[in-house]
Amino acid sequence: RGRRVRERFERDLRDVEAATRNGRKSSVLLLEWIDPVFDGGHWVPGMIAAAGGVPLLQTLEGAKSAERSWDDVAAADPDVVVVACCGFDLARNAKDARDALKTTPRFASLRAVRDGRAFAVDGNRFFARPSPALAAGCAIVARCAHDDDEEIARAVEALEVYAEGGLGDAWARVDTSADAVRSGDPASAARERPAPAVADVEDAWAEMHASACARGEHTYVDPSTGYVVMTAVKLKARGRCCGSGCRHCPYAHECVPEDRRAATIQVPAPLHVSSSGNAKRVVALLWSGGKDSFLALRAMLRPGPGGGILGDVGPRGVVLVTTFDARTRMIAHQDVHVRDVERQAKHLDVTLIGVPLHGGGGAGSDYVARLKLAVDVIEGKLGSAVDALACGDLHLEHIRKWREDAVGKALVMKLAYPVWSDDARSNYDALREDLDASGVRCVVTAVTTEAAEAAGAKVGARYDGDLARAMKDAGVDAFGEDGEFHTLAEVWSVSRERALGLKAS
Repeated sequence: RGRRVRERFERDLRDVEAATRNGRKSSVLLLEWIDPVFDGGHWVPGMIAAAGGVPLLQTLEGAKSAERSWDDVAAADPDVVVVACCGFDLARNAKDARDALKTTPRFASLRAVRDGRAFAVDGNRFFARPSPALAAGCAIVARCAHDDDEEIARAVEALEVYAEGGLGDAWARVDTSADAVRSGDPASAARERPAPAVADVEDAWAEMHASACARGEHTYVDPSTGYVVMTAVKLKARGRCCGSGCRHCPYAHECVPEDRRAATIQVPAPLHVSSSGNAKRVVALLWSGGKDSFLALRAMLRPGPGGGILGDVGPRGVVLVTTFDARTRMIAHQDVHVRDVERQAKHLDVTLIGVPLHGGGGAGSDYVARLKLAVDVIEGKLGSAVDALACGDLHLEHIRKWREDAVGKALVMKLAYPVWSDDARSNYDALREDLDASGVRCVVTAVTTEAAEAAGAKVGARYDGDLARAMKDAGVDAFGEDGEFHTLAEVWSVSRERALGLKAS
């Protein structure tokens, strides 16, 4: 067990170093005490260096913390200050830092404090003791030290040690206003930077990026966060993907490790590529992870006379396309995380393209534009022509019309509806029978109406024939086609062959 802990610790440190390697090396002063001032000694200089920063005052790893004067601190003029007083948690360090703004003018006058680059952290848990938690502390320093670089900040947030450890709640920016210190999560951090009001954040920076590229500029400033963001012009000039999950990566994040793409990608990119590859011509299936899209996939793959459109081709002929909110990584309406969909694709061994939406995850111009980029990835990166876009719609005419008008025409692409019925709900019995035949367990992930919940559609409940009948008896669409509830198909509950309706090899 000790060997495994050490291996994980060393791997986490390497991950932090790799995520920050291409970032600017800000000078960092970690304060182990404020009054009197003590710098961070022992392992702290090494942590700062591993986090892509430059340690100030105490620069020798292994040396003890030393008392300093405020003259020493002012002369050092750090880019970043981290308040990590020994034995104190985040709340206490945040309070002490706020108090120091009033009682210690030399602290308040530091350039890092004035620039909003002073942070409080949980010093007791992540910095004070030699333990595996120091790797998490290193990630926290990396996130704070690269707060002015969106690409590096996102890369750090995507690290396993950061995401799994919930480290977004382990640090806070020292608020120089009269308000309380705000949370250190990415959304709150963005709110702390002054920005002009814009009607739509996505539209604002998308327009700025397009304009910057037209002028051949390498960067622009995000109006909502103050981050300096590299343009596609700059990234193309680099000649390769850097693997950091850049917002405008022109390489479909090809150098981001596959196991990190779900948490990292900012543009459409493969989250899984089938081990069998893909056919030269494919159908792209809009995939929410729920029962309807799952049944659409089975219908497309059904072999034999009267079978599906891919019955003769098999799974190599389909590519799943999932849109999700770029910030939360959740699929709109479904309350399903993109990692669940990634797990589905890997179990089924069907290629999956992830499509992050920056405008909140809903349908609109960004949605259609991002679908176009997803098609470009399938055709350009995977080398498969997309013959049609398939959907799991069942019978809602207005949804189908919107898809035809907004999506089909914009993409100049044929749309397919494998589980559609012009006679609303007339195919529900057959669909339920097919779901039963698959053996796949489907669970409710979201409920939007009181009637559906009263009839038994509670989050975590199994969707089966009994629940479908209860929905019908309550006057609720048995498949939740009107959005009354949503599901996740746990395809991993059976073999790949059974889930897809294939003959076992």
